[in-house]
Amino acid sequence: MNPEQAKYERLWGEFAGYRKVAPGELYADHFLSIVKPTPDQVVYDFGCGTGRGAAKIAEYCRVVGFDFAENCRDAQVQGKFEFRQHDLTRPIDIPRADYGFCTDVLEHIPTEDVPAVLQNILDAAKRVYLNISTVEDNFGAKIGEPLHLTVQPLAWWKGQLEALGFRIMGSAELPTSCVFYGYK
Repeated sequence: MNPEQAKYERLWGEFAGYRKVAPGELYADHFLSIVKPTPDQVVYDFGCGTGRGAAKIAEYCRVVGFDFAENCRDAQVQGKFEFRQHDLTRPIDIPRADYGFCTDVLEHIPTEDVPAVLQNILDAAKRVYLNISTVEDNFGAKIGEPLHLTVQPLAWWKGQLEALGFRIMGSAELPTSCVFYGYK
Protein backbone atom coordinates (compact mmCIF):
# COMPACT_ATOMS: atom_id res chain seq x y z
CA MET A 1 0.00 0.00 0.00
CA ASN A 2 1.20 3.50 -0.84
CA PRO A 3 2.07 5.22 2.49
CA GLU A 4 -0.02 8.25 1.47
CA GLN A 5 -3.15 6.11 1.04
CA ALA A 6 -3.79 5.68 4.78
CA LYS A 7 -3.46 9.44 5.30
CA TYR A 8 -6.16 10.19 2.72
CA GLU A 9 -8.46 7.41 3.84
CA ARG A 10 -8.29 8.99 7.30
CA LEU A 11 -8.96 12.49 5.93
CA TRP A 12 -11.96 11.36 3.87
CA GLY A 13 -13.31 9.28 6.72
CA GLU A 14 -12.80 11.51 9.77
CA PHE A 15 -12.86 15.11 8.55
CA ALA A 16 -16.10 16.26 6.90
CA GLY A 17 -14.44 19.62 6.24
CA TYR A 18 -12.05 17.98 3.79
CA ARG A 19 -15.00 17.49 1.42
CA LYS A 20 -16.13 21.13 1.42
CA VAL A 21 -13.98 22.24 -1.50
CA ALA A 22 -13.78 19.96 -4.54
CA PRO A 23 -11.41 21.46 -7.14
CA GLY A 24 -12.61 18.96 -9.73
CA GLU A 25 -16.10 20.38 -9.37
CA LEU A 26 -14.73 23.93 -9.65
CA TYR A 27 -12.74 23.25 -12.84
CA ALA A 28 -15.10 20.81 -14.61
CA ASP A 29 -16.82 23.58 -16.56
CA HIS A 30 -13.48 24.97 -17.77
CA PHE A 31 -12.43 21.48 -18.85
CA LEU A 32 -15.76 20.91 -20.64
CA SER A 33 -15.48 24.27 -22.45
CA ILE A 34 -12.11 23.21 -23.86
CA VAL A 35 -12.68 19.57 -24.79
CA LYS A 36 -16.43 19.42 -25.53
CA PRO A 37 -16.62 15.62 -25.14
CA THR A 38 -19.27 13.63 -26.96
CA PRO A 39 -21.33 10.81 -25.39
CA ASP A 40 -19.15 8.14 -27.04
CA GLN A 41 -15.91 9.52 -25.59
CA VAL A 42 -14.20 8.54 -22.33
CA VAL A 43 -12.68 10.81 -19.69
CA TYR A 44 -10.44 9.51 -16.92
CA ASP A 45 -10.56 11.61 -13.75
CA PHE A 46 -7.18 11.01 -12.12
CA GLY A 47 -7.56 11.44 -8.35
CA CYS A 48 -11.31 12.00 -8.46
CA GLY A 49 -11.68 12.73 -4.73
CA THR A 50 -15.28 13.62 -3.87
CA GLY A 51 -16.32 12.71 -7.41
CA ARG A 52 -18.35 15.88 -7.85
CA GLY A 53 -16.20 16.95 -10.81
CA ALA A 54 -16.42 13.50 -12.40
CA ALA A 55 -20.20 13.46 -11.93
CA LYS A 56 -20.50 16.84 -13.67
CA ILE A 57 -18.41 15.63 -16.62
CA ALA A 58 -20.38 12.36 -16.74
CA GLU A 59 -23.43 14.34 -17.83
CA TYR A 60 -21.71 14.62 -21.24
CA CYS A 61 -19.69 11.42 -21.68
CA ARG A 62 -18.45 8.25 -19.98
CA VAL A 63 -16.17 8.89 -16.99
CA VAL A 64 -13.89 6.59 -15.04
CA GLY A 65 -12.68 8.04 -11.75
CA PHE A 66 -9.45 6.84 -10.16
CA ASP A 67 -8.41 7.35 -6.54
CA PHE A 68 -6.42 5.27 -4.09
CA ALA A 69 -8.82 6.05 -1.24
CA GLU A 70 -11.94 3.91 -1.52
CA ASN A 71 -13.87 6.26 0.81
CA CYS A 72 -13.21 9.49 -1.09
CA ARG A 73 -16.45 9.83 -3.07
CA ASP A 74 -19.48 11.69 -1.79
CA ALA A 75 -22.64 9.62 -1.36
CA GLN A 76 -24.58 11.62 -3.96
CA VAL A 77 -22.16 10.72 -6.80
CA GLN A 78 -22.25 6.95 -6.28
CA GLY A 79 -23.29 5.28 -9.53
CA LYS A 80 -22.88 8.40 -11.71
CA PHE A 81 -19.53 7.24 -13.07
CA GLU A 82 -17.31 4.18 -12.94
CA PHE A 83 -14.83 4.16 -10.06
CA ARG A 84 -11.54 2.29 -9.82
CA GLN A 85 -9.42 2.24 -6.70
CA HIS A 86 -5.96 2.83 -8.09
CA ASP A 87 -2.58 4.20 -7.02
CA LEU A 88 -1.40 6.64 -9.71
CA THR A 89 2.24 5.72 -9.08
CA ARG A 90 1.37 2.50 -10.94
CA PRO A 91 0.50 2.32 -14.66
CA ILE A 92 -3.18 2.22 -15.59
CA ASP A 93 -3.90 -1.05 -17.36
CA ILE A 94 -7.12 -0.29 -19.23
CA PRO A 95 -7.49 1.18 -22.73
CA ARG A 96 -6.35 4.75 -23.28
CA ALA A 97 -9.07 7.37 -22.73
CA ASP A 98 -9.89 10.22 -25.06
CA TYR A 99 -9.26 12.75 -22.29
CA GLY A 100 -7.68 12.95 -18.87
CA PHE A 101 -8.79 15.34 -16.12
CA CYS A 102 -6.58 15.87 -13.08
CA THR A 103 -7.17 18.63 -10.55
CA ASP A 104 -5.66 19.14 -7.11
CA VAL A 105 -3.72 15.88 -7.24
CA LEU A 106 -0.17 16.37 -8.48
CA GLU A 107 0.86 18.70 -5.65
CA HIS A 108 -0.10 15.90 -3.23
CA ILE A 109 2.44 13.53 -4.82
CA PRO A 110 5.90 13.20 -3.21
CA THR A 111 8.37 14.97 -5.50
CA GLU A 112 10.31 11.79 -6.23
CA ASP A 113 7.10 10.15 -7.55
CA VAL A 114 5.98 13.06 -9.75
CA PRO A 115 7.69 11.84 -12.98
CA ALA A 116 6.14 8.36 -12.69
CA VAL A 117 2.67 9.72 -11.91
CA LEU A 118 2.83 12.20 -14.80
CA GLN A 119 4.03 9.43 -17.13
CA ASN A 120 1.16 7.16 -16.06
CA ILE A 121 -1.40 9.92 -16.63
CA LEU A 122 0.03 10.88 -20.02
CA ASP A 123 0.12 7.23 -21.10
CA ALA A 124 -3.51 6.69 -20.05
CA ALA A 125 -5.19 9.54 -21.97
CA LYS A 126 -4.77 11.06 -25.44
CA ARG A 127 -5.25 14.64 -24.26
CA VAL A 128 -4.86 15.80 -20.67
CA TYR A 129 -6.13 18.73 -18.59
CA LEU A 130 -4.15 19.43 -15.41
CA ASN A 131 -4.82 21.95 -12.66
CA ILE A 132 -2.01 21.94 -10.09
CA SER A 133 -1.91 23.95 -6.87
CA THR A 134 1.20 26.11 -6.51
CA VAL A 135 0.69 26.99 -2.82
CA GLU A 136 0.97 25.23 0.52
CA ASP A 137 -2.19 23.52 1.79
CA ASN A 138 -4.18 24.63 4.83
CA PHE A 139 -5.85 21.37 5.82
CA GLY A 140 -2.79 19.28 6.69
CA ALA A 141 -2.45 21.10 10.02
CA LYS A 142 -5.49 19.16 11.22
CA ILE A 143 -3.47 15.93 11.07
CA GLY A 144 -0.06 17.44 11.77
CA GLU A 145 1.50 16.92 8.36
CA PRO A 146 1.48 18.74 5.04
CA LEU A 147 -0.77 17.53 2.23
CA HIS A 148 0.92 19.43 -0.59
CA LEU A 149 4.23 17.64 -0.92
CA THR A 150 5.34 19.17 -4.23
CA VAL A 151 4.70 22.91 -4.23
CA GLN A 152 6.30 24.33 -7.36
CA PRO A 153 5.59 27.16 -9.82
CA LEU A 154 4.23 26.80 -13.36
CA ALA A 155 7.76 26.81 -14.88
CA TRP A 156 8.79 23.76 -12.83
CA TRP A 157 5.68 21.80 -13.81
CA LYS A 158 6.12 22.84 -17.45
CA GLY A 159 9.66 21.45 -17.38
CA GLN A 160 8.47 18.16 -15.86
CA LEU A 161 5.78 17.78 -18.52
CA GLU A 162 7.98 18.72 -21.46
CA ALA A 163 10.70 16.30 -20.28
CA LEU A 164 8.11 13.54 -20.77
CA GLY A 165 7.23 14.69 -24.29
CA PHE A 166 4.01 16.51 -23.35
CA ARG A 167 2.98 19.06 -25.96
CA ILE A 168 1.31 22.02 -24.29
CA MET A 169 -1.64 23.39 -26.25
CA GLY A 170 -2.51 25.89 -23.54
CA SER A 171 -1.43 26.90 -20.07
CA ALA A 172 -2.31 29.54 -17.50
CA GLU A 173 -0.93 30.74 -14.22
CA LEU A 174 -3.72 31.44 -11.75
CA PRO A 175 -3.33 33.03 -8.29
CA THR A 176 -3.01 29.68 -6.49
CA SER A 177 -2.57 27.12 -9.28
CA CYS A 178 -1.43 26.51 -12.82
CA VAL A 179 -3.34 24.86 -15.66
CA PHE A 180 -2.05 22.86 -18.60
CA TYR A 181 -3.84 21.25 -21.53
CA GLY A 182 -2.08 19.15 -24.14
CA TYR A 183 -1.07 15.72 -25.37
CA LYS A 184 1.81 13.33 -25.68
